[in-house]
Amino acid sequence: MRAARNRNHLEQLIQTSDSWLPTVRQMRPEYTWHRIANLLNSKGQSWTDKTLRKSVKLLIGEGLADASLLKKAPRRPANDDLVRLVAGIANADPSLSLRKICSQLEAMREKTPQGSLKWAPSSVKNLLNRAERLGLKVASVPALEPPPTE
Repeated sequence: MRAARNRNHLEQLIQTSDSWLPTVRQMRPEYTWHRIANLLNSKGQSWTDKTLRKSVKLLIGEGLADASLLKKAPRRPANDDLVRLVAGIANADPSLSLRKICSQLEAMREKTPQGSLKWAPSSVKNLLNRAERLGLKVASVPALEPPPTE
């Protein structure tokens, strides 16, 4: 049954490959699987980065795609906009703790450098340290306050 399912899946991938594989070929390995999946999804398809990567691996195994598509995507240079935003929040209210800055960033639906919407105090601290290294004036932020008890 598994072999039949895999064969079926492969046939479906081959039939639909004209709608997604050219985009993958054009963007890989310069862009992450996540970014490519988001682009394909914006065109009405339904991919996760994991299923897209597995599908490409399957096509490579069948000799229908080039193995270079699986090369690791390069790290993108950090965007200083996020550093400036966090420094601005800290300077606007120096009494804010790292956790409160996290809460404010989450309320603004600002993504972390890794793309998550859940902020960690250590990420905020790293961005504040980067702001100082860039020469931005950063107010002294209180260290971590104890997590709220429920």
